[in-house]
Amino acid sequence: MYRSTSLAMVTGVLVLAFGLPSGCSKKVQPQLVVYCGIDEPYASEIFKAFEQQTGIHVAAQYDAEASRSVGVFEKLQSEAEHPHADVWWSNEPLLSVRLADAGVLAPYRPPIASDIADRYKDSQGFWTGVGLRARVLIVAEPGPGFEVEGLQDLLDPRLK
Repeated sequence: MYRSTSLAMVTGVLVLAFGLPSGCSKKVQPQLVVYCGIDEPYASEIFKAFEQQTGIHVAAQYDAEASRSVGVFEKLQSEAEHPHADVWWSNEPLLSVRLADAGVLAPYRPPIASDIADRYKDSQGFWTGVGLRARVLIVAEPGPGFEVEGLQDLLDPRLK
């Protein structure tokens, strides 16, 4: 369900976020530049579906695994006055907040996201959450008479 929902959502956002050039005398294949912090094997499937559906070529620029979305974040900041990307697709929500606060992002409210609850969208339209990620913490058994039942328990000095 996650992959198909995300595929439809992201493809819809890409379709709606990109306007085709008009009035050109030459036949130029339209292109969408996406700075992408999502793993290439997953994102490339969505870009391929978008290209097939729209005829618009996606020029994806992926971030290195080591820097994840931080490299793309820094690139966007450096290009703020003359942006090269049409879309930034990231999995780091706090970087989106920082870019919005710095005036790097433009607000956009995709109509296809109208059924997403407001708590998963920025009130000013700078980002829309389209997927969830689980964070799992595995703790070795701390010993008899002690159980980790919540995050606060991890502060117990006995776990050092």
